[in-house]
Amino acid sequence: MSTAVRTRTVLLIEDNPEDRAIIRRYLSHDPKQTYTLVEVSRGEDGLRAYQETPLDVILLDYYLPDMDGRVFLEALQQKQSSALLPVVVITGHKSEDLALESLRRGAVEYITKDGLTAESLRLALHSAVEKGILHHQVEKKQQELEQTNALLREQQAQLCLALEAAHKQKQAFQMIAENSPDIIARIDHNLRYCYVNPAATTITGLTAAEFSGKNNRELGMPPTQVEAWDTALKAAFATGEIQSIDFNCPSPNGLRWFQAKMAPERDQTGEVVSVLTVTRDVTDLWQAQEDLHRSETRARHLLESNIIGVAVAQGRKIIEANDALLNLIGAQRAELNQVGIDWVDITPVEYKPLYEQALHELQTRGVCTPFEKEYIHRDGSRVPVLLGAATIQQDPLQWVSFMLDLTTQKQVEHERTRALAAFQALAEHSPDVITRFDAATFRLQYANPALEPILGIPVKSMIGKKYWDIDLPRELCTFFDQALTEVVTTGQPTQITFDFRDRYYLALLVPEEDAAHQLSSVLVIGHDITEMQAEHQQTEEALQALIAVAQALVASPEQPSENGPQETQMWVHTAQRLLNVICCTFNCTVALMMALVPGIEVIDKIITSGFDPATDRFLQEKICGQRFSQRFEDATVPARLRTGEVVALDVSQPPYREQRLRHDLSASLFVPMRLGRTLVGVIVLYAAEQLHEFTPEERVQAAAMGNLAALLIERERFFIAHEEAHARELVAQEAARQMDAFLGIVSHELKTPLTSIKANVQLSIRQLQRLHTQSVDQNPIKPEPLASILELLERAKRQLDKQNRLVNDLLDISRIQADRLELQVSLCDMVQVVQEAVEDQRMLTPARQIDLHTSDLELPVFADAGRLAQVVTNYLTNALKYSEADMPVEVHLSIEGQMARVAVSDRGPGLMPDQLQHIWERFYQVAGITVKSGSGIGLGLGLHISKQLIERQGGQVGVDSIPGQGSTFWLTLPRASSSSP
Repeated sequence: MSTAVRTRTVLLIEDNPEDRAIIRRYLSHDPKQTYTLVEVSRGEDGLRAYQETPLDVILLDYYLPDMDGRVFLEALQQKQSSALLPVVVITGHKSEDLALESLRRGAVEYITKDGLTAESLRLALHSAVEKGILHHQVEKKQQELEQTNALLREQQAQLCLALEAAHKQKQAFQMIAENSPDIIARIDHNLRYCYVNPAATTITGLTAAEFSGKNNRELGMPPTQVEAWDTALKAAFATGEIQSIDFNCPSPNGLRWFQAKMAPERDQTGEVVSVLTVTRDVTDLWQAQEDLHRSETRARHLLESNIIGVAVAQGRKIIEANDALLNLIGAQRAELNQVGIDWVDITPVEYKPLYEQALHELQTRGVCTPFEKEYIHRDGSRVPVLLGAATIQQDPLQWVSFMLDLTTQKQVEHERTRALAAFQALAEHSPDVITRFDAATFRLQYANPALEPILGIPVKSMIGKKYWDIDLPRELCTFFDQALTEVVTTGQPTQITFDFRDRYYLALLVPEEDAAHQLSSVLVIGHDITEMQAEHQQTEEALQALIAVAQALVASPEQPSENGPQETQMWVHTAQRLLNVICCTFNCTVALMMALVPGIEVIDKIITSGFDPATDRFLQEKICGQRFSQRFEDATVPARLRTGEVVALDVSQPPYREQRLRHDLSASLFVPMRLGRTLVGVIVLYAAEQLHEFTPEERVQAAAMGNLAALLIERERFFIAHEEAHARELVAQEAARQMDAFLGIVSHELKTPLTSIKANVQLSIRQLQRLHTQSVDQNPIKPEPLASILELLERAKRQLDKQNRLVNDLLDISRIQADRLELQVSLCDMVQVVQEAVEDQRMLTPARQIDLHTSDLELPVFADAGRLAQVVTNYLTNALKYSEADMPVEVHLSIEGQMARVAVSDRGPGLMPDQLQHIWERFYQVAGITVKSGSGIGLGLGLHISKQLIERQGGQVGVDSIPGQGSTFWLTLPRASSSSP
């Protein structure tokens, strides 16, 4: 059996290389021990190697270049873990003093280099290692002995303290028991009382002697309570654990509640020998708990119904929150109860330093300074809040926070900022003078640039000064001071007028309040009314012009005129004069007069005052021809006008906001023009000021003006009717003769031959088809000649169809021009008409894709179904003709208010803006557009005829187009209703 030899690690500290080589050789020849040699030449290196490498022994040359053995040993002794490491000193000097000094400093062996041999080195190392091991064992035993002695001393002290504590506890128990208001008793194994304190006598009226040796039953306790007591006492004896029961008993002050605790008492062996009971009257405590529970319930209800978000947090987690807070951040209570909500997760990065600062204040001061921050809502938005918090407990940190939602306040502040910015921009560019004065000192705080040209002084030089400090007339300064004093005193705005340097001004003084609702400044807006003063001079002239217009209204032509358009121009001129007078009378910026066709209330003519030419063109092109009632979302407005009521509307508000002719229009007055009970027109007056409200007097005046204008329209109708009757007598016979001749030519010279040719071609096709069939049966090899002829005839038939359509277009345009176009209007289904037109085109062009989109099964309208189909077919053939063969054509049916709409969209080349202006004209053809499929032959009448056909049925047509992306041609017709004819 071999014994494993442990390798010893030796630290050799020797500066002589030859000596290190000798020692290395000696150690390698040790037959009983193997060594790992760590070699250094300096003492500092040796100390470092000691720190870095686990060692068994140190071989130390006493004399080293940087220190001697004494210094090395002292440094080694200072290291706590080196006390048990053996050191063998090697030196070349034979000195007993040196040897003793080395041993005294901690070395265990001493060898001179003269006597150094392999054997002496081996013995010295073995001896040093054994001494080290022995020293270690002695040290360990000594430590164990010291620990044992210390433990005995500690146990002895603890025993003394325990005896002393037991004595003190006994005394303390005796003192506590004797003075306690609670009943304290000791009960033995037989459940009999061994001891009771004086409180038992005080509460029950029984003396200690009466308690001694008796159980609860013998003391008269109710049976149910005896059973509860005995069960709890037996459990305390059996388990050795504390038991508790609650019970009540009557008293002179009513029913009282008690709580009893039963604690087992053990002897030295650990056996339960008795039970100590403490019985406390908890009636007041229970009542307080009930009151606390009710108070907590009220607090909880108050918390849940609060509009302020309240949360209780521990560290970073929200552990409780009311509904207001959960709604604030968009969280669910289930999320709060299951995983909790992390403050950091709902806090934007830029607010986390504020969060950390608040936590620091909570830890140091118990409260944090309220601050504004934002939380991240579950929908990704941010919610601004004002947050305050207070500490509930410190370890762990638990705090309650209160969050007030600032969303509305921030919105108000944002709107206020925008309003102030808008006011600033308006003031800087306003022609009116806008100034602000301090309410206490009347010093100028702000003035816009409009003040500079009036005073001839830079605005900056006037800021902070009073009127008296500026070069103004003394009486004017006094007048301004009186006006400012009146506004500050009354808190009400006021108006003043004054003249300065040959100009007249109207000033509005408005009091302004600060955030605390205290009067802080007065805003003064000055408007130059010099021109208005001049207009007063013109008022008399305007009234005289109005009288002249009224006189012209009652005048009638003595004889018919041969020039009706001139008479119409006279009416337009008269109506324009009247509208200008009305506009001036009511101080309106703009106004318009609409003449309606009686009975159907279609807008016939529009006269304007104050509008730009583009708006005039828009009104004439887009509004004329519409039903007047279609201009109103509220159907009661036309009804009120029909009754003669003057209606005021704010067109800057929905639903009229988007229909305004100008974005600055707001307050408007709609004045009916009636003859009897028939509405023949409407005058619309737009106030010069957005906040203007028309007074009752102004409404009465406007109604009178409306009646006057109605007479003008009636006079114009009479004149036109008179002129038209006369003109018809002169032109009717000639026009009828020429139209009849033209239609006769078309009918006989074009229509009849075309019909005959078409019949002959169809007959030839049928005969050739029969011959072609026979030829195929008899000679199936050569049927090509007949097939070619059939193809040519089919092509001729298609060309005849196109020519027939052209002739029909000429007939339609002739009837339209002669006002002889007859429409067979009846109730029809627009969906069905459009579907049939689409199906016809699908059959004629099977290779093309035509998509029909409609969400309505039926769309009833009063229209000529054939003419409606003609218009839809025209739209479809144009879309197919001018779009690529692989591009679809889209047909959409929809409802827009009271109108039914059909739209046909293609992906063709589209139309330029100048082309859109002429697309509906007779004989107009767009130049430069290539026909993609079908024939390009046409007269340019299709769209013109379509427009006439739809408009004569009370509808409209239009086109929306983007060059290069296609066009959408649409038409609308009034939907049929229960009240439709």
